[in-house]
Amino acid sequence: MLQPPVPPRVFVDADVLATRTPLCWLAMLRDETGAFRLVTSPDALAAATSQWRAHHPDAATADAARREELLRGVLDDVTTDGATQALAPDEVLCRIDDEAAGSVRALTRRRQRELGARQAAGIRSTSLTDALAAAGCPAFAERVAAHLRAIAA
Repeated sequence: MLQPPVPPRVFVDADVLATRTPLCWLAMLRDETGAFRLVTSPDALAAATSQWRAHHPDAATADAARREELLRGVLDDVTTDGATQALAPDEVLCRIDDEAAGSVRALTRRRQRELGARQAAGIRSTSLTDALAAAGCPAFAERVAAHLRAIAA
């Protein structure tokens, strides 16, 4: 089912900033397509950092500051401008696939190769589709599975 177009600015909320899988896919597809920007608010960035600190209570303040700086490096902007539409990562990723399936397939191919290399090196790794489904992106996981079937064919 085709989704509405990807907004030019995708708002990344704290729950997405705090999770690796959706954020990585969004950032890599942003880089692959150049079709949208990733933005967040100072409040969302602070909340994501607080969530990270809650999961890492022994981490030093400097570690939290480095984590926030890394997040800022992935984002295109941290703004108080409320003109961005908040969407679930699964919905945004499906919209990207609707608009740029070739880019999603190319990224899926690269990520699958990376996963295969990690597994060949004896590093236990979750499949792309399982990681996406576990991160709350089941519809996009199905689309990635379809791309993987097409790549294997």
